[in-house]
Amino acid sequence: ADAATLLADALRTEVGALPEMGGSMGLVRLPIGHEATRSAAIRVRHALQAAGTDAPVHPLSGALWLRLSAYAYNEIADYERLAALLPAMLEQLDD
Repeated sequence: ADAATLLADALRTEVGALPEMGGSMGLVRLPIGHEATRSAAIRVRHALQAAGTDAPVHPLSGALWLRLSAYAYNEIADYERLAALLPAMLEQLDD
């Protein structure tokens, strides 16, 4: 829940579910200006991988959503790093 909130705040967007509903998973809506399609989701995922990180991206209800899944080895610093790189990466994809 902390990671999803951190990312949503960094992107000025929203989380996809209440924290008590997410367990160790979270969704964050990506503020992207293009159509929410499977091919757009794959494009964003490839950009994440090229930036040295990875998270599934899904088209859902007219938006692209980043799915977070926390594990014992994840630390909040990992999500802070993701929050720092996402805005510029997403802006490049919109160009």
